Amino acid sequence: MALYGQASGSIYSAYGLGDLKSRANGQVQGIGGAGIGLSSPYFLNLTNPASYSSLSPLLNMFFDFGVQANYLSMTSEEDVNSQRGGGLSHLNLWLRFTKNWSNTIGLQPYSSMGYSIKSDRYSDILGESYNLIYQGEGGVSRLFWGHSYAITPFLSIGVNANFLFGAIDKSQNFNSNSVIGNFNLTEETFLRAFTYDLGLQLHLPLGNNIVTFGSTFSPAVDLQHDTDITLDGFGGSLFEEDLEESQYGVPMEIGAGFSWKATHFLLSADVRFQGWQGLESREDTEYVNTWTPRIGLEFIPFKNELLDYEHSLLFRTGFQLKNSNWRINGNNFMEWAYTFGLGIPFNRYTHHMNVNYTYHHRGSIDNDLIREVKHEISVSFTLRDIWFMKRKIF
Repeated sequence: MALYGQASGSIYSAYGLGDLKSRANGQVQGIGGAGIGLSSPYFLNLTNPASYSSLSPLLNMFFDFGVQANYLSMTSEEDVNSQRGGGLSHLNLWLRFTKNWSNTIGLQPYSSMGYSIKSDRYSDILGESYNLIYQGEGGVSRLFWGHSYAITPFLSIGVNANFLFGAIDKSQNFNSNSVIGNFNLTEETFLRAFTYDLGLQLHLPLGNNIVTFGSTFSPAVDLQHDTDITLDGFGGSLFEEDLEESQYGVPMEIGAGFSWKATHFLLSADVRFQGWQGLESREDTEYVNTWTPRIGLEFIPFKNELLDYEHSLLFRTGFQLKNSNWRINGNNFMEWAYTFGLGIPFNRYTHHMNVNYTYHHRGSIDNDLIREVKHEISVSFTLRDIWFMKRKIF
């Protein structure tokens, strides 16, 4: 196999649903995605639905959206390639129904696929060389409606109702100068599924500090899908078939974490387990369970006594490590990422712009694998307001 002009993503997105995207947004992106135990009165946290009710009681509307751009470099023992990509990272609206009940409606990419692989071969039967080109593109999106309820000032619960939907297109192109000519096998798959997430957070005040413990749970689910397979050659369609199979699955996920918020800093850490092992895979690979520890720090470099914590200029940094959910050629490899970010207040300190840079490393050039290095920049905006309030004239 040789790299051949990646389409829009990682070479490893050829497996399963493709590259799974992080749910972290804004503040949580900047601290490495460590948000399971994080609660904040001024920043929306999508990694734990129980955190929705912790937003400031003085406000009843948050609008949070962001975009990202990345540069991906891929290296094998024989070749080097690179590509650029980007797009919408999240779009969310938070509203407060009652004093203790809040909800969030949002849209995020759940996974993405974009690869192109060229394999040069020789046929003893044909007596000449030919090549196979494997390509794939598409992905899955997550539309969700989340609810959170504060049972007491110290305990909150939450749930997300998720609808996963999308399409994946794969193709295999046979190119030869022989009498056989060229063939193209295409596979178009439409996916959809309903699932849910559960979350819990416990808040413990310690003087002027707050320590929060959190946990999350998501069940495993098989995505329903329809697959159309077409074989084209000799200037026309040779074969068409509609299939219904069970090969695309989402693993069970359990997470736990904590955060410690002091006067000038915030420390957050969590760990996530995904039970991939046992899910059905059509590729010549196997799923592996994953563990993902994450840790992040947010602090105020220049304290303004007239501003509270969330309305100040914030510095953020974070780190995460995980093993890949695939065993390829008998090898399971590691992934790690380092993030540095800023929270910049604007419009009289009522809103925030969040800017994050992430360095992501995955894979290796050993054992016929690919080493990937990705540089990603994300920009998001947190807009806060008060809605449904009638003006009073004195």
